Amino acid sequence: MPLCRFNRGTRLAALNRPAIVPISLIFWIFFFFACGGGHHPGIYHEAKPGDTVNKIAEIYNSSPLEIARLNNIKDPAAPLKEDTVLFIPGASHKKETPEKKKKPPTAPKKETTHVPEPVKEKETVKPEPKPHTGLAIGEKRLFIWPYRGDVTSNFGPQPNGMFYNHIRIEGQQSDPVLAAAAGTVIFSASLKDFGETIILKHERGFTTVYAHLGSRSVRVEDKVMQGKKIGTPRPLGKEGKGFIHFEIRENTKPLNPLQFLPPN
Repeated sequence: MPLCRFNRGTRLAALNRPAIVPISLIFWIFFFFACGGGHHPGIYHEAKPGDTVNKIAEIYNSSPLEIARLNNIKDPAAPLKEDTVLFIPGASHKKETPEKKKKPPTAPKKETTHVPEPVKEKETVKPEPKPHTGLAIGEKRLFIWPYRGDVTSNFGPQPNGMFYNHIRIEGQQSDPVLAAAAGTVIFSASLKDFGETIILKHERGFTTVYAHLGSRSVRVEDKVMQGKKIGTPRPLGKEGKGFIHFEIRENTKPLNPLQFLPPN
């Protein structure tokens, strides 16, 4: 989630005003950087055939106009393309849009026929499948570092009581931002408070989120290979330095990226 950056040089008169903390991004999300906190800033919702912004806003009890504005959609009543990813502000968990109920087919009348009894065979006992216990061997190598630099904000609880769903990486502004794994671009646009943002969909239900970019060089539906340049870092303010916010999610659940990335 986005890193909360406070201006320590604010005039003394501003101290009498309440501090405003920017909302943070979660995949879904996808979605969803360094400003995540105890309050849920929102989630990413993947649209299904027949969905509209109005329909999705209703299940989240949210404003369709606000969702449309944040996601650069002109008409909230227009049908969304399948796999369109929307950022839902203020939502704490993903909800499913209701599907039209189909009437079960009428079962045909059974005719009584004489069926000879089959010869019983010896039953073979199948071993029970082992429960999913986390990453498979080699799965940590599914991802590479999206940007070369140092991790300056870690995933998880912070001393100030906030919770970050991302890591913040600071490096050289001249270095590119790369696709951490091969996948498909499902979101590429500017988001309020998060700047230029890209979301990639990968195999095994994973998504990666790249926020606070300086620029984007891919579009929705682009297929990208691991290591392909997808953008540039955002200037940090220090000479020649840049940064990004990076998330890894599995079925919209945020995970600690450092558990999936190779040693830096």
